Amino acid sequence: MSLENYDVILVGQGLAGSCLAWRLLERNQRILVIDRDEAVTSSKIAAGLMTPIVGQRFTLIWRFSEFHDAALPFYRGLEDRCGSQLLRSRHYVRVFRNEQERDRCETRLPEMPAALGARLLPAGADELGSCHAPLGGFYLPEVMQLDAAAFLQVTRDHLEKQSSFRTGELRRDEPMQNDDDGVSLPRLGVRASRVIYCGGADDRFVPRFTALKFLPAKGEILSVRTSVSRADTILSSGIWLAPSSLNTYRLGATYDSQNLNQHPTEGGRKWLLGRLGELVSDTVVDVVEHQAAVRPALDDQKPILGMCPQELRVGIFNGLGSKGSLQAPWLAEHFVSHLLDGTPLMPEVVWRGNN
Repeated sequence: MSLENYDVILVGQGLAGSCLAWRLLERNQRILVIDRDEAVTSSKIAAGLMTPIVGQRFTLIWRFSEFHDAALPFYRGLEDRCGSQLLRSRHYVRVFRNEQERDRCETRLPEMPAALGARLLPAGADELGSCHAPLGGFYLPEVMQLDAAAFLQVTRDHLEKQSSFRTGELRRDEPMQNDDDGVSLPRLGVRASRVIYCGGADDRFVPRFTALKFLPAKGEILSVRTSVSRADTILSSGIWLAPSSLNTYRLGATYDSQNLNQHPTEGGRKWLLGRLGELVSDTVVDVVEHQAAVRPALDDQKPILGMCPQELRVGIFNGLGSKGSLQAPWLAEHFVSHLLDGTPLMPEVVWRGNN
């Protein structure tokens, strides 16, 4: 049986797979993306926040400037190409939950890059709006937000026009024939120089990746309509409330490392709405949709990209967690440069398994 030939086969069309697909196409690679086309995935329900300062210690995201400087022209270029808006600029307001949090932020503020325009907000500041914020908050004038679902759809539409997309699934123990020239997938009738898995949390079940130290977590997110009037602002205080489409907001997110499934729970719904009630005074909330998915991450919270040590024509691009919108464009370009030009991968992202 003759096999259809490609340069690279990608398994999964989430944020990682989509960005890698575009970067490979920029280098004139013939690709095939194979995706299960699930209605709900962590990428499809992602809020797309590109927040530079995170965590209780108000730390700057790892390599933020590099990731940010790559992400903006990447997504803007796709906007020009497809005629759809994918990126939006938001204000960011984080409400202090206690005095320790406020003190930590005040201590770290001088270390933050001046370009971020970060500043403290006193209680009663206009930027806090209707938030319950007796201790004030932290403000960033511009945080970018990607419409992740729209980006994934634009990518799929383009791949389909190029005959580079196939709905389907690679089995966890998919038979592959490796030789000096590439990898064959006889059941699917295709062959490529390389096969790269970009399957998110599900990749932890693939036998060749079981040595990797995955640390996935389930997250539940609500789509809500609310009387909060700041449609240009992301609110944060242990949860986040971010503008979305059709006059709705995304409210998230829970973190559950034990129940790794895609089933929304009443407990998750109540927790999110309870935290929102603590954050915003006298607001009316109408829940439009409740979704859950499992975020892909590794135990050191760094992405992983590269080829399997024992199977050099099979690789992985994974572990982006909640930062995929920001990190994926730069990391995808870095990976492609490694694959096609032999550029060494930076040490933080190379294979970190037991073999």
